Formats: sequence, C-alpha cells, structure tokens
Amino acid sequence: MKKDVEFDVTGTPLPDALLMNNGKRVDTEADWKLRRNEIKEILQSECYGHRPPEPLEKPIVRMIQPHINYGNSSYENLGPVASLRIFSSRPWADSEWCFDFMVFTPCDLKDDEKLPTMICCDGNWARAIKREVADLAAKFRFALVIFNRCDFVTDPPFPLSEPFPRDSYLQRRFADYDFGGVMGWSYGASRVIDALEFVPNIDLSKLAVCGHSRGGKAAMLAGAFDERIAVTCSSGSGSGGAGSWHYLAKGAEPYDTMANVLGYWFNDTFQKYVGHTVDLPYDAHFLKALCLPRAQISTDGFADLWANPAGACITTEATRKIARTLGYAPDLLAMHFREGMHEHAIVDWRAMFEYCRHVFFGEDYAWISADYPYNGIEKYC
Repeated sequence: MKKDVEFDVTGTPLPDALLMNNGKRVDTEADWKLRRNEIKEILQSECYGHRPPEPLEKPIVRMIQPHINYGNSSYENLGPVASLRIFSSRPWADSEWCFDFMVFTPCDLKDDEKLPTMICCDGNWARAIKREVADLAAKFRFALVIFNRCDFVTDPPFPLSEPFPRDSYLQRRFADYDFGGVMGWSYGASRVIDALEFVPNIDLSKLAVCGHSRGGKAAMLAGAFDERIAVTCSSGSGSGGAGSWHYLAKGAEPYDTMANVLGYWFNDTFQKYVGHTVDLPYDAHFLKALCLPRAQISTDGFADLWANPAGACITTEATRKIARTLGYAPDLLAMHFREGMHEHAIVDWRAMFEYCRHVFFGEDYAWISADYPYNGIEKYC
C-alpha cells in the first residue's frame, strides 16, 4: 500500500535538464554531450564548487598490511569469510602526501580472480567497517574498498564557531579552487580508483561507489564526474544528494538550514539562494542525469524524513524521463526503501550489492525498483 505525502515546499516545474543554455532542447547525442558539460558547469558554479584537475602521473601504491582474516561468523553463522589488506597511495609525484585505504576480499580468493568492487566513502565512520558488511561483500563476491574521505577535506563538528578551516592538503594544493567538502570528498573517490589499478584482483570494468548521508552526496558526485564508475549507490543522501530542494516533504531538511549550518560542504555561491530556492536553476535530477547511461541506486528509510525520500522519488522520475528521451533504459535508476531511520543498514548494503550483481551479471533481485511507494509522485514531475 502506498503512503501519502505532504510537501512544505513545492517548486513547479523542476528546472528542465534538457534545455540548453542557447534555448534549444536536446535532440541529438551531440546535443546531450554539450548539455552534459553545461550541467557540470551549473552544478560546479552554483552548488558544489569546481573539481580540481586529475593528477598527471600514476600514483605510487604500496601495501602496508597484508591479508588478515576479518570476518567472525557475524553473517549467517559462517566462519571468517573476508580478509583485509591495507594500502597507501601517493597521488602526486611532487609531494610525499598520501592516504590509506582498506580492501576487503573473500578469504577463498583465487590468485587470478577479478572481483567487482564497491568503493565506500565512509572510512571515517566505524559503522562502515562492520564485520557484517565485509562478510556480506564477500558473500556477494565483491571486493569492498573503504577510504576516509576526511583525508581529502576535513569535516569538523557543527555548528562551526569559526570560519571553516581550509586546512586539508587538497585544499592547500588547490587553493585557487572553490570546491566545498562534497566535491573534495568525491575527488577522493576518484583518487582511490587511480590506486586500484595497482591492487590485485580488482576488476576495473565493474566499479561501484557508495556512501551514506553526506558520504552518499559524495558518492553521487563521484559517479556524476568520473565515468569509470559503473554504478553509483547512495544511502539516505538527502539534500545535495538524491533528494530534492524544489520539493521538500514535511520534515525534510530545508535548503536554508543546510546553507547556514553546513555551507562549507558547498561553494560560496550556494548561499545566494537562501530564502528563494524556487529560483534554483538545478536539482538532483541534474546530478542523476550526469550518471546516464551508467546505473545508479538510492536507498532510503521511510522514517528518515530529514533525507526527503519522497523528494528523491520526484527527482528519480524526472531523470527517468530524461533517460527515455535519450533512448536509455529507465531502470538504470533504481530505488530501494525500507522501514526505519537514518542509517546505512545491512538491508541497504544488500540491496546495493544485489543491484550491482544485476547490472554486472544480469542476476535477478527480489525487490521492485521501479515503483514509487508514495501516492501522486508522478504529478510533480
């Protein structure tokens, strides 16, 4: 049975992602290529800040901890099923700065086996490194790679009593760039992908990226800007992620609150729409459209009102319409809902792995990803 939803803020209609800056609507593949670049510039100029350039050289990667068993019968009464290695990567030849990342793989991994890989942005949260998550990844025959996004841009406790310190190495190296936290974290995911070229058993053609909450925003931005990512997965990503600012369901996080409390996640221009978000020239369907024709999935809890799961349905339907116009399959955008609050629950992880197995290997999954669990969503798109 579908749920009813009330909106505190509605902006009708959503900005047209297929309307080019010259007033022409996207009609050809060449038009879409140009429009993608326009959308990237809109999102960078108006919201997230500009993405730093890619390193010119290959990273220097070394293993700093060899295999150790990590699983502990936490998943379906199995014995250890996952093992852990830790690597260090130095992205720039002219700097000694480096970051570490963890790689979990099945204990029975064969030397020549190549695994689809899930990259998680949430290494700064202990709950992202639960044994049950590593075991679940091994069960689905995935490598699970976890890095600490705060190595790239700090994420201090809020509210801030002083101006946001731009003191991370990335911010110092690219001091002339206006990127906020979310763009910096997404850039970190791309540097992890660079390093995975030098990690055994990784199938670079089957990469997914995921994150929860602000990490989900970072994952979505990584998927939008890095086309090496085949599946973009976000959990409870809300405003600035899979949710909507033009359509705020009751209880959802307002744009003004985010701008006033968490503005350092974005660029300075972000502040100019405080008080009149109906004038925003973009919404999450712009971000989602950039991932096409690659796949994406968002997961949400019904009780997680702050993350605006109903708004996420609206921007997903808007993006599915874009997919149809461009000749892409609408089921490239999947959604998974569960009862519960704001967390990256094991059921969310399972849905992500199942959907990735579907994309990579054509395997079926039990849940329905195309239906919206709220009444009347389509009329807002």
